[in-house]
Amino acid sequence: MNGGGFVRSSREHRARTFVLPFLIGAWACADAVALGIDEAEGVPCVPSDMSPAFPDLPLRPGPPAVTTGSVPHQQIDPDIIPEVIDEMAGRIFALPDVESRLSTIVDGATAIWLRDEFNLVRPECVIRERELGHIHLDGSLHVTLPHGRIPGAAAAGWVERHPWADTRPGFEAYVMIFSPRDSSEVDVIFSLIVLGIDFVKGS
Repeated sequence: MNGGGFVRSSREHRARTFVLPFLIGAWACADAVALGIDEAEGVPCVPSDMSPAFPDLPLRPGPPAVTTGSVPHQQIDPDIIPEVIDEMAGRIFALPDVESRLSTIVDGATAIWLRDEFNLVRPECVIRERELGHIHLDGSLHVTLPHGRIPGAAAAGWVERHPWADTRPGFEAYVMIFSPRDSSEVDVIFSLIVLGIDFVKGS
């Protein structure tokens, strides 16, 4: 997938997967049973000893995004702008280190899948297989970021830590990135995705 028609193709997949359209929230994050993750399982994703200093991000404009704050972890009533979501998906899946697949974590979401050509230096920080994260139909994402990037990104309004970040090994650096509303927000999100890729590659 190279971005064009991302929202349309995702919706078509969901139409085959779900019977009732109001189940739009169900794919925002699977629960423990669906993920097959026991609370005591997993290897902690600990901060790197070589974590760089990250520059400040611009403040995300407008009122703060609102989420459920629990699992399923979803953004509530985001502004869904298909053209902007298409732009974001196109830029992400043009990166040489990733490809588009169906998510192994969330039914109907699109995985940001790390290609097999390189070794994962931080596999414990990838929730399942080689799925760095995934894009939901509303344009919000779940993704792994470097630990040191998360506080500043959260303070600037771009991300929220996953509700399991403090309770389940492997989720420590897992966040929701809020849905983009224009190209300038796509720029910020794209930069975060690149950081996440570099983090698990050990770059």
